Amino acid sequence: MNQNSKYFKILGIDPTSDQNIIKKAYRKQAMQFHPDKNPSADAQSKFIEITEAYEILTGQQKKVTPQAQSKSTEQARQEKIRQAKERFKKMRDSEKEKDALYYEKITTGWRWRAFKALAIYSLIFGLLLTADYFVTGKKRAIPEFTAYSFLPKTIEIDGELFQINESRFWENDFPPIQLNYGLFFKDLKSISIIDESIDVNKNTWPSDHSIQSKLFANYKTLEFYSYGSVYYIFPFLQICLFIPALLLRFKRPTINFSIGRLVALWIIFPCVIYLSFSNGRIFHLLGLL
Repeated sequence: MNQNSKYFKILGIDPTSDQNIIKKAYRKQAMQFHPDKNPSADAQSKFIEITEAYEILTGQQKKVTPQAQSKSTEQARQEKIRQAKERFKKMRDSEKEKDALYYEKITTGWRWRAFKALAIYSLIFGLLLTADYFVTGKKRAIPEFTAYSFLPKTIEIDGELFQINESRFWENDFPPIQLNYGLFFKDLKSISIIDESIDVNKNTWPSDHSIQSKLFANYKTLEFYSYGSVYYIFPFLQICLFIPALLLRFKRPTINFSIGRLVALWIIFPCVIYLSFSNGRIFHLLGLL
């Protein structure tokens, strides 16, 4: 390793046996000093130097002897540049071939069919979540609630937490609350609180849902979304669920596509599956609950 220290220094890296690190360092410098990009004499010399260092460190060439390092004729210099360019091109072609094989592997066969199915499901699920944010299904009014003991000015309803920062609601009798459920997944997505003075005797709170709805329709209300729910972080989660479908639309043999595919496989799809079954959403959608 010590005998090769000068070659590592030429590539600008610490001594290592990791071929990927050596290749990455060579590729970075080769792109900078390649004669087609930088025609100066100094750049050409540097290109020859880093190519020789790369090939020696990867075992493709024996160490350059002092005689070979001595000043050469212009013809020999040009021959070295030509050989270095060919070696660099060969390396790039090899990488492109590997990338093409990898791209073909991940976009064909049962793996790709499964990816497309999950991407379409993720798209549909995201669209339904978006619709639930804007469209309210069932509404239910309640005269009382349970204060959450661990967070200030927070109430708990049906396992969901809602922070009500408006002090005026807590100073006197808390006004009635209306629960707003999503149309498709039946989630308790938000609550509406009457934001006007209202004289309602909670002991004689109307049990008829139509009367309760009319009561809230006649007054100004404020809406609050549940902590950490899929609606509280709208539209960021919903946008993420659309990413796999975008990958289907813009399928390209690029690094961005490969990274996006991995993000979909390891983050987005597990998230979609979890959200589908939590709170029984998929069963509510199918009418099973």
